[in-house]
Amino acid sequence: MRQMIDFRDYLIEKFSDIDKALSFLEVLLEEHEKDPDGAALYYGFSAAVEAQGGVQKFALKTHSTPQAISDALLSKDEIQIAELLKKQVLTRRGKDKDIAQNRPLPKGWREVKIIDFSPLQRGFDLPAAQIKEGTYPVVYSNGIKNHHSEYKAKAPGVVTGRSGTIGEVTYVTQDYWPHNTSLWVTDFKGNHPKFVFYFLQNLRLDRFYAGSGVPTLNRNDVHKKSILIPTLPEQKAIASLLEKWDKDIEKTEALIEAKEKRFKWLMTRLIAQSCKHWNHYKASELFKNISCKGYPKEELLSVTQDRGVIPRYMLEGRVMSPTNGTDSYKLVEPGNFVISLRSFQGGLEYSKYRGIISPAYTVLLPEKKINDDFYRHFFKTYIFVEKYLALAVIGIRDGKQINLEAFKSIKLPLPSLPEQQRIAQTLNTAQQEIYLLKQLAEQYRTQKRGLMQKLLTGKWRVKPNIKARI
Repeated sequence: MRQMIDFRDYLIEKFSDIDKALSFLEVLLEEHEKDPDGAALYYGFSAAVEAQGGVQKFALKTHSTPQAISDALLSKDEIQIAELLKKQVLTRRGKDKDIAQNRPLPKGWREVKIIDFSPLQRGFDLPAAQIKEGTYPVVYSNGIKNHHSEYKAKAPGVVTGRSGTIGEVTYVTQDYWPHNTSLWVTDFKGNHPKFVFYFLQNLRLDRFYAGSGVPTLNRNDVHKKSILIPTLPEQKAIASLLEKWDKDIEKTEALIEAKEKRFKWLMTRLIAQSCKHWNHYKASELFKNISCKGYPKEELLSVTQDRGVIPRYMLEGRVMSPTNGTDSYKLVEPGNFVISLRSFQGGLEYSKYRGIISPAYTVLLPEKKINDDFYRHFFKTYIFVEKYLALAVIGIRDGKQINLEAFKSIKLPLPSLPEQQRIAQTLNTAQQEIYLLKQLAEQYRTQKRGLMQKLLTGKWRVKPNIKARI
């Protein structure tokens, strides 16, 4: 297991409640059992303790003794930590298995096993070479990815991943072919199909992962799980309410897609079609290569294709820690451009942040008065990547990189500053609209997740007058 940087901050930021922290630590525990020499278990454990406000609070919420936690943190003994986490995880799993003793049964609800609610069966083999073009969806572990001339299951259908992608659930509205990488619900047992879909979504099926190679869902473990379900009228009402959020999400995502198409059209109209009319200067006349080192205490930055140059703590997942210190790292200031190591995906990224990056990157400082946002957009255009930058790219496929000396000789457009500002303002406005819509879509998704957690567990009940209207 690789060493991680900013892991504590990442965990503290992401897992503000104990259930989320323990879910993540459960994954770490499984990885630790495969690689006992890894350091992630200790980092994750200590970060979770800090995220919960210290030893006492963490102990209270995880049914562990403060002394045991303190001893583990002080000793950094991963075996001790692993044993402590096993206790927490087993306690958590025990609660899942015996829900009747840990949660009151909502009025009108009943307890059943998954096998008596939505039994799952392995899908059918269908090699890619045997697919014949048709109208019937082929549902894989990660959703509908093809269409075939035959079907194996009648609609409606609920399908989840068996191998490869675990946890994703797909609802199918027409007759379909469940692929062998999936598990499909063979009998809804009198339950509302859309409710079954939402229920399995909320169940976190990825918890039933089995195997150490390709992720595989153990359906036998799923079938044994006890759950609480409402009456059919309440199932229909819950599904209807959640569908309203799905429709809002779909409408917003359609708007995002339309706005993104318009943004690409604007990029072409305002930049690509105008380039030939602008004065051109060598890149070395517009930008100079700078290399300021000796700032090891500055924020570590990462170069990304979609977000530019950002602090590493903003990255999701794990990032590599520098093994030889950061004295040789280069300083980046707001307004600098960085030549990305992944040149085949764009080439130059803009920084709004001060910090340091690997010495493998090239940092550029504008030599002439420019509008930063104009060039931030320009460096993402198809015409820049394919016409201008292509002259300085060497290597093939993933091995492509920018030859700095060749880049210096490329002639880049320099519109007048007022024109740069006008174009940048138009593109910024269009980009901001997309950003706000994405925020709205995420708000809808967050609201839906919250509703699912409440409605599908009986913590919130649908009012009788609402059920009567559905």
